Amino acid sequence: MGESFHYEGNLDHNNNSLDLRKRLFKGAAFYIVLWSSLGLPPEMSLVMGKDFVRGESMGLKDWNTILTPEKLKELFPREKSDAFFDALFGDAEEGAYDIGLAFRGEPRENLLDFAFVLEQRPGKCLVCSLTYGLPDVFMRHPVINVKGLVAELLAIMGDDVDCQKWEIGPTREVSRDCHEIPLRLELKSL
Repeated sequence: MGESFHYEGNLDHNNNSLDLRKRLFKGAAFYIVLWSSLGLPPEMSLVMGKDFVRGESMGLKDWNTILTPEKLKELFPREKSDAFFDALFGDAEEGAYDIGLAFRGEPRENLLDFAFVLEQRPGKCLVCSLTYGLPDVFMRHPVINVKGLVAELLAIMGDDVDCQKWEIGPTREVSRDCHEIPLRLELKSL
């Protein structure tokens, strides 16, 4: 999940100043809490927006509710792994890993991070599979079809979303039995 910032505010009624403190935390929401400057007691507060960065009240999108794990499994089912290895080696059983798609968050406005998740199959060796050359293979392979996948992602994100560019990053080793290939979409301004 991406990083977000939590702002807390405290209005000093004596000198009418607003003390803001910023804390970094993991989570989906970005809240600004302001202690009321409307003469209400300090224990009462106003919360601005359910999700200030991507909340419906701001007319923007909450990507975590749109890009759910279930929806991404529909777009990139595990059966694509077998088709990929069948095309690559002539036998789906030769594959050392299953390929899935995961949403990794929004590191900055107009950027969305995904990952092709490579999970080791039982009795196979992911580390032995030379996954570091896969980003170039994924870019061109018709079974993976990154360009088509990006078009499908945009379709579920809504008619008002358009992609300025997309890119695949280098393979990252998450663990001995899990590697990831990042996919980043840069959206046109919402």
